[in-house]
Amino acid sequence: MRVGHEKINSVEGKMRLIWSNLWKYGVENSHKYKFMKQFHNSPFISHVMQDPSIQKEESNLHKLIQYGIDKKVLKNIPIELHQYNSYNLVVGLVDLIERNDELRYDNTFIEQAWECYWDCLKV
Repeated sequence: MRVGHEKINSVEGKMRLIWSNLWKYGVENSHKYKFMKQFHNSPFISHVMQDPSIQKEESNLHKLIQYGIDKKVLKNIPIELHQYNSYNLVVGLVDLIERNDELRYDNTFIEQAWECYWDCLKV
């Protein structure tokens, strides 16, 4: 959420930036992404989540989601559900692109993926 988000005013714009940064990171850093995905499903994740730097990033994302809920831009569902939905949609997108690298250059596909992601979160 760090790169350029302060210049974006809308919740949708900030969420799109986060989404875009995440899937691009996953595609461009395949080994790291696969490790993170595996680690995310391990029992060690709860210990790592106690790290202050990670808690700060989580807090920033929580604040953005809560702001979106308060402004009636995002669905009024638990923040954790928004996070899990987001995570799983990004993981699915990266997995698809890994199977067919041409998709990362297909603007129509990327826009459809964004619309699916945003439709899941927005009111």
